[in-house]
Amino acid sequence: MENILLCGDNAGNITKYDVTDGMIVDQIPWKGEEENKIYAMDYTKNGRHFAAVGLDGIVRVYDDITMKLTQESDPFKSGHGGHSNRVFAVKFSNEDSNLLVSGGWDNSIIIHDLREKGPVNAILGAYICGEALDFKGDKILSGSNRMDKQLQIWSLKTTNLLNNVDWNGEGMFKDREKCRLFCAKFMEHTDSGKQFIVAGGGITNELRIFNSELNPIVNVGGFSRGCYT
Repeated sequence: MENILLCGDNAGNITKYDVTDGMIVDQIPWKGEEENKIYAMDYTKNGRHFAAVGLDGIVRVYDDITMKLTQESDPFKSGHGGHSNRVFAVKFSNEDSNLLVSGGWDNSIIIHDLREKGPVNAILGAYICGEALDFKGDKILSGSNRMDKQLQIWSLKTTNLLNNVDWNGEGMFKDREKCRLFCAKFMEHTDSGKQFIVAGGGITNELRIFNSELNPIVNVGGFSRGCYT
């Protein structure tokens, strides 16, 4: 994947570009009868496959070398319900490339297992409107586009809510206006190994960093528009 940029567009096409010269390397043109738009994509840790989601609510997995569709997450095959609305985020597990999660406007996070060829479980209560899902071990991080309980951590194994992360906390940001989230991510400091959460969004147009105790410690604001990634 070196020097390669993978893009999805509002016509449903997926295109690979060589970033050194801007030339198209390969493309998957959208050929479906219904309109589709690509809102998010993610690679497996080994880079062999990637998933794409969008307007039609279907999670599709492709082979990165052949650019061929290898699987559509099918609720009828796995026996669990899928998405009923647009999907704005998809994320593979870094520990098991068979597992991925997706989320969007239907207030649910769907857990998929490629071995089961479809959804295997669901978490209700997260309203995802951007790049606001992440994996770390058994933990799933979600960022919802709402004014309260917008940053949450869930258990992959039990689907239970583990933490509601207080956006403002009890410290220096206590009395500030809250944020509707568009993005959220687990982060690890390269040198120290310390764990952080980074999240951002609109209304207040800011980005905030939380420490391992889930307290807000850094705020970056002043954006003219929302923080989307």
